[in-house]
Parts: sequence; structure tokens; C-alpha cells
Amino acid sequence: MQYRSKGIILKNFKLNESDRIIKILTEERGLVSAVAKGARKSTSSLAAKTQTLNECDFLLAKGKSLDIVSEVSIVQKFTDLNTDLLSMYLAFFCSELTEKISLDDSCSVNYFYLLEIYLEFLKKLSRQSSLAEDITENQKLLLTVEFLWCLICELGYKPDLENCSRTNARRKPNQIPQYFDLANGSICSKAAFDDYMDSMNSAEQIIPLSKFNFKLLESLDKSPLSNLNSDFYVADIMNSYSVTQNESQELDDLKYRKILIEDFLLSYLKLSVEEYSNSDYDLSLQNQELASTIKLLYKHLEFQIQEECKSWKALAEIML
Repeated sequence: MQYRSKGIILKNFKLNESDRIIKILTEERGLVSAVAKGARKSTSSLAAKTQTLNECDFLLAKGKSLDIVSEVSIVQKFTDLNTDLLSMYLAFFCSELTEKISLDDSCSVNYFYLLEIYLEFLKKLSRQSSLAEDITENQKLLLTVEFLWCLICELGYKPDLENCSRTNARRKPNQIPQYFDLANGSICSKAAFDDYMDSMNSAEQIIPLSKFNFKLLESLDKSPLSNLNSDFYVADIMNSYSVTQNESQELDDLKYRKILIEDFLLSYLKLSVEEYSNSDYDLSLQNQELASTIKLLYKHLEFQIQEECKSWKALAEIML
């Protein structure tokens, strides 16, 4: 039986002297493993088409354990991200992470949409030459934070930024929590952290939370990006933006996702550029904070999956 599907190649492996196994995140069937016969031969048309991060239209034949690639046509090439070290780093990090949480069923369709949007924007940012290097880096890191936030919300692991994980006390208005409890996916007060450490507990479970980290997560939490999950529909959040009913009918869920992600990205860029114009403002420091936010969200996701599934293969080799 043959079937067609659009997909992004997340990984490829050597099978023998001439063949290659590719892992594809497909739009309709989730994660699929398939054999691309002859793809390792320099003369094969599949050699270039089956590279990691290519988005392609596939004609696949159903097999017992592995499907077989019959035809491939490239939709988008993201392999040119390899010319930019940071973009390559981030692209492989997000594709590897997506591969770890994806399943071989249609439930992974939103992971495909999010990764596709992410790679499209990352490619666009990599080609921008009009912005200063620090600002471009700023946007790439922020985009990765957005991707992780949307993925976490999709999985149902959105952090609790209002209630202390230890005391259940609600955060006061304008209060900035100093710690984050990874195991419980929630903020933690200084007093609760001190009590926790007095009990001779490990400090690995509760980590410091900077003001920047919290403010950024709070902005994401209050944005429509928190609603980009499996139950996402355009009509549910159209009131958050000045979108008329007629305009809404012309937008599908995928296009609206792109609009919301880009809106957050551009709004943040405007603020960053304004602050960057101040000679006293250190944008490189902000980029370090963005990188630390990526690590925080990754650790949060890791802890939540370990708690639920009791297994998780660390991505240490490609972590920031």
C-alpha cells in the first residue's frame, strides 16, 4: 500500500553501503521511519533530497517495520541554515527535541506545524542582513523560546507562574519569584526554597529564576501563544487581535499560528531595538538571558516527561 504525505526529515542513518534510513515528521501520520534505497550513492537523486531538515512531499510504500521511499520532491530546503552556526545549532536542537516527543500517529500533527513555522522563521532571520548581529541573534533565541513554550503548552506542561509549588501561596501582584521548581513545574518562593534546602534536599530540583526569565515567561503566558494546543481554533482567540469575522474565515489554524508567533517576535524586536539605541544597554547580556530561558524551558520539559513517562534521552550533545 502506498500513501503520500508532506514531512520534515529529522534524522538520517546509514543502513548499508548504498541505503539510508530517514526519520520523517509527517503532517498526517506523525513520526515515520523509512528506507531511502540508493540514497547514499552520489549519483542517486535521493542523495540531496533526503538530507536532514529538508521538507518534502513523499510517496511512501508501507512496509513491515520500515516504510520505503518511492518518490521525493523538495518543498523547502532548510539545510542552508548550516551556513550559520547559531541557526544550525538551534535548528538541530529543536528538530531533535521534536523527534523525541513525537509519536507514529496523527496526534503529532501540531508538532509538525510548529517545527515547520519555526524553521521558516529561523531561515528568514538567517537571511536578514539589515539588522545588527546581536539583534539577529536576539530574535533567533527568542524564536526558540517561543517554539519551546508552544511545544510545552501543546504537551500540557505549561508552567504555573502564579502559585508557589511548596506552599500553594498565590504570588502577589508585581512580585517577582526568585526560584522555579522543575519537578512541580511551578514558581517557588524564597522562604519555601530555604525550607526545602533546610531539609537536606538536592538543589537540582529547584533552580534560580531571574527577573528577565520570569518577565519573558509571564509575557508568553498572557499571550495567545499559550492557546496553541491540540484544541486550538481560530475563532477561540480571534478576539485577542483586531481580526474581523470575514478575515478570520480566510485564515486556517496554521496561518493563524504563524501570525501569532510573528506578532510576538516583532513586538519584542521593536522593544529590543528601542533599548538597543540606548548606549548603556547591553544586548549581548539579554541574549545570555534568552539562552538561559531556553535551558530553563528545556529542563522543565525534561522533568515533566521523566515524571510522566519515567524515561528521557538527554540531548546534551546539542544543548546550548
